[in-house]
Amino acid sequence: MFIKHQSQKISIIGGIILAGLTLAAGLSVYLVMQRQAESMLVKDLGSLLQSNRRLFENQLNQALHDTKNMATYSGLVETLQSLESDSKQAIAQERLQRGVKAALLTGFTGLSVYDVRGHEVAHAGHFSQKHDLRVPLNTIHRAFLLWDGQFILRADRDILDEQGHRVGMVTTETALPLMTNAFADIASIGTTGSFSVCAPVADDDKKMDCFLSTPSGK
Repeated sequence: MFIKHQSQKISIIGGIILAGLTLAAGLSVYLVMQRQAESMLVKDLGSLLQSNRRLFENQLNQALHDTKNMATYSGLVETLQSLESDSKQAIAQERLQRGVKAALLTGFTGLSVYDVRGHEVAHAGHFSQKHDLRVPLNTIHRAFLLWDGQFILRADRDILDEQGHRVGMVTTETALPLMTNAFADIASIGTTGSFSVCAPVADDDKKMDCFLSTPSGK
């Protein structure tokens, strides 16, 4: 009886030890897998962030480049100069308006041309009127990123003649659908994910204006 009793105790203790070892091994495996999952998630989020950053940079640079091409088009300079001549003014005005409308085919959603005195002499498309947020971009020429249900780039560029004299200015707006789609695609990083694009507030280095996207849209 004594031997049988001792045998049962040993079996029970052995079972407890085995269960403890199994539990410890399970926890160790879980912790290792958790660390691996966290590491993979961090890498995936980092890759997504870098991909979106490159996309934003490329889209903004392309829109700014298109505005530059418009402002440096030699035919635009000649037409603006012709507006100063009474005999050529009507023809130049018609040519300018036709050219501005055609420029919308290159991707602009809004385009205005001003003469050297700041008077609008041609207009095509439409400009955002009720944007929720407008932040300046760190560029040589004046440019703003807007949110009006989508990302929009507004840019101003002086029009210069061959001698570098200012003869007018062009203002453009360009919709950026690829940026908007990337910004809205929060489902790819989970239901609790959010994506922010921020810029420092002018004259206040302790505050930032942010475009914020969340699954709820707020």
